[in-house]
This record gives sequence, structure tokens and C-alpha cells, in this order.
Amino acid sequence: MQPVTADRRSPQAHRGPGNRQFGDGVLFRFTNHVYWLMATELLFVVACLPLVLALLFLDRDSSNAILYAFAGTFLGPALAATLHCVRKVRREKDLDPARDFVRGYRINVAGTLKFWVPAVAAATIVLLDSGFLQTQGAASDAALREALLVVALLGTLWVMNMMVISTSFTFRMRDMARLSMFYLGRSVRSTIGNLAILFLAVVLLLFTSEWVLLACGSLLVHLFALNTADLVTQVEARFTGPPGGLPPAEKPTPQ
Repeated sequence: MQPVTADRRSPQAHRGPGNRQFGDGVLFRFTNHVYWLMATELLFVVACLPLVLALLFLDRDSSNAILYAFAGTFLGPALAATLHCVRKVRREKDLDPARDFVRGYRINVAGTLKFWVPAVAAATIVLLDSGFLQTQGAASDAALREALLVVALLGTLWVMNMMVISTSFTFRMRDMARLSMFYLGRSVRSTIGNLAILFLAVVLLLFTSEWVLLACGSLLVHLFALNTADLVTQVEARFTGPPGGLPPAEKPTPQ
């Protein structure tokens, strides 16, 4: 007859495969992601503080176009840092928004401004010209205004691709520009998805206000990251090696 001995193993040894630990529940994960989204949104707004101040204190007038353009340059690095955070939380499930946002801002600010500043300058010129043509009222001016809007839309889609590629890889600027234009037609699903995100942003702007649009910034960037994940995979597979290599934060340089 065998003696009866106490089982001194830890409680984890009795846990079967179906038992869940604290933090495994759906509600816990949901609240964690809500916290992450709110914290990232707060950091995004802080990084866009000059734009927030411009919206608060400047009239919506063409005379303030240069000041708005200057304030708008801060939006690009803020978007890049938010995109970095979204990718990291999707890849590693690690929730540390403050550290990730600061790191994403630091490693992306210089590269982002190289194309964001010219894009803001071009957008300012297009908006001023469009506003001037609208005051003229001639049919030819209306056609030219519509052509400018089409160019602005294509340019915005191109800049969105630039943002995706520049925050994921290290290419020369001219190579990034070519790849961004190439994938407008190559990755049709991503382009259509980006159009849908732009449409949602315009709807929010027209039917609510710029404050609601700013408050939804991190959520829109999250949708943007989900939509362009396939584009990142395509670029990685074709130009930087097989998928599953270095994470975006390490930024492989193409040979």
C-alpha cells in the first residue's frame, strides 16, 4: 500500500489547458486596448499642439494660410509616431504608448518631414488656388478647380503610401517616391481602402467639426495601419527579403 503524500506542486501545475489566467479575458483585453487608444490619442494631440493652437486662435481665412501651413507640418511626424505605435501593438501585443510614441516620433521625424513639408506647401497652394477659382464663377475656372481637386486627391493617396513605406523601411527618398506611386496601382485594395478612410475623414469634417476629426486621429490611423498591412508585406517580400524578417522598427535598408 502506497503512502498518501501531499501534492506540494504550485497551483499552476493543476491548471488544465482550458483554465485562463488573470488578463486572458475578452473584457480585460478590450479595456487594455481602449486605454491604449485613449493614451495614444492624447499623445497624438500633444504632438499636434501647434495645429490645435492655430485652430483655436486663428480665423479660417486665406490670410492665415502660411501660419496654418506651418502648424500643419507638425501633423506629419505625429501621424508617423502613431502609426509606429499601432504597428507595434499589433505585432507584439505590448501596451506602452508613451515609450512607443516617443520612440516612433524620434526615429521617424526627420524622414517624414522630408516629404511632409513639400506636401503641406503644395496642399496650401492648391487650396488657395481652388478658393480663388471658386470666387470667379466661370465655367472654365470650375473645370480647372475640379482638376486641381483630382490632383490633390492623387497627391494625398501618394503621401499616404509614402507614410507607410517611410515608417516601415529605409529607402532613398526618390526610391520611396517611386514605390509610393507604383503601389497606387499595384496594391488596388490598399488604395481603395485609403480612399474610404479619406472619405470618412471628410464626412467627419463636413458634418461635425475639425475637433471631432482630430479626436478620432488615432482611430483613423489604426484603420490606416490595418488597411496598408498588405502593402508593407508586398514591399518587404519584393525589396527587403522574405516576410517575417526584421520588424519595422529595425528598418532594414535595401541593397
